[in-house]
Amino acid sequence: QLQGFDAATQHAIRESYAEALAHYRAGRFAAAERGWRALSTATSAHPEGDPASAVMAQRAEQLAVEPPEDWDGVFAMTSK
Repeated sequence: QLQGFDAATQHAIRESYAEALAHYRAGRFAAAERGWRALSTATSAHPEGDPASAVMAQRAEQLAVEPPEDWDGVFAMTSK
């Protein structure tokens, strides 16, 4: 459950995240980035934005620059 949001807003956030994740898994990194970037943006109801979406937006942005040829939906971290 998402803290601080009514049920309709929680549903919309979950749907938006799921849509961005579907784009990501399909290799549509620019679309995934746009979706996650929107979720990571601060709003009056959520002033800090969503940090997980911010991380995923950055990851999708990097993958859009150099898309893997054999993308299988798994991101391999190369550093900590």
